[in-house]
Amino acid sequence: MCAVESASTMRVRDPHATALRSVWSHRNASCPSGGDRKQTLGTIDICCTLPGEDGQTEWRAASSD
Repeated sequence: MCAVESASTMRVRDPHATALRSVWSHRNASCPSGGDRKQTLGTIDICCTLPGEDGQTEWRAASSD
């Protein structure tokens, strides 16, 4: 079995961001009843996210107080 997963997030505006995630997997199997099987699956997800909600990333402009 072979699997690959990748993801990327890009900030759009203020606390909003877009995330793109892809997953690909492939496997081969042999059956005693005769026959080889191959299966390949892939997905692509596009998500809207709110990064930094846990307080680790400051998206607001620094105040000049």
